[in-house]
Amino acid sequence: MGGLYLYGVIQTKKPEAFGRIGIGRKTPEVFSIVLQDVACVASSWEEETVPATAEYAQAHERVLLAVFDRFTVLPFEFGTVAPDTEMVTRLLRANLHRFRVALRKLKGKAEMQLVASWHNMPQIFEEILNEHHAIARYKQEILRKPADQTHHDRIQIGKMIAEALSHKKAQEARRITSGLRRHLLDLTADEPVGDAMVLRAFCLIKKDQVASFERQLHWLDGRFEGRVDLKYTGPLPCYHFVNVPIEL
Repeated sequence: MGGLYLYGVIQTKKPEAFGRIGIGRKTPEVFSIVLQDVACVASSWEEETVPATAEYAQAHERVLLAVFDRFTVLPFEFGTVAPDTEMVTRLLRANLHRFRVALRKLKGKAEMQLVASWHNMPQIFEEILNEHHAIARYKQEILRKPADQTHHDRIQIGKMIAEALSHKKAQEARRITSGLRRHLLDLTADEPVGDAMVLRAFCLIKKDQVASFERQLHWLDGRFEGRVDLKYTGPLPCYHFVNVPIEL
């Protein structure tokens, strides 16, 4: 199978070359296919399918980061393949206006991915008991009963604690994001995973404010020291702020 692996779209009027950094066994050359002032970043593709492996996913991201270093880029999903250059040109022509609008919107911007987690969960559960007297009393009642008589009670108190934990996460997340507000152009978040994760956010900021954003994160990390662990990745292409579906 011959074809082209597609990484994303940039704005340029001339062909661009990014070196032999492409996805695939032979690490192919990455180049651009231009239509007017918009181009698709691509490399040759010879395999039947795109294996969903860490190696290939990292190669996909490596290319996007290299392109992002020089251009605003609209990233395509991992595994996007076109049969030939003609199909890529048709894709660009059909979406020319939408690509231009999206590129203009994201020009000079970057994404920072932020994860905040509580450091000491026993402390958090103790706070919940101190803040919610009904839960604390219910827990004491359960402890006074034989274990074989508390199945329903344990389910109920589990639900009460989960609800209180969710509310506490939302409060903590607001404290964190309020400390970043002056840098944020936009923010979207995924549902936290597990008891300890408070926030998994994707922050849209100006590319020239990355250093300032990082300093603010370090300040917040000190403010929450011993309570919340803050970890971030970036600057990255704006993966979570692009909504330009494509059909091949």
